[in-house]
Amino acid sequence: MEISPAQCRAARALLNWSQGQLETASQVAKKTIADFEREARRPYPRTISAIRAALESAGIEFTDGDAPGVRLLGPAAKALKERQAVRQREIEESGIPEIEFKSRD
Repeated sequence: MEISPAQCRAARALLNWSQGQLETASQVAKKTIADFEREARRPYPRTISAIRAALESAGIEFTDGDAPGVRLLGPAAKALKERQAVRQREIEESGIPEIEFKSRD
């Protein structure tokens, strides 16, 4: 299955990976990843496969259907939840008040 540039960006964001980290994991040049993600060019199928395999081995699942997307599975999902919990505690302990947004309706 092909992956889209948006799916690649979203997968990296879920993993909190830079393009350089994906470069290391996939053995695909950072420039190729950057060009793909900004839709400047479409890499060879074997290159897309290498990117996909690296992201999947890190816990990403690519979804198909009406709305293609990505999600985290297994230990990667647990690690994300832990990072979010730590960040939430840091925010609460900082003493900075929450900002409430109100609708203009």
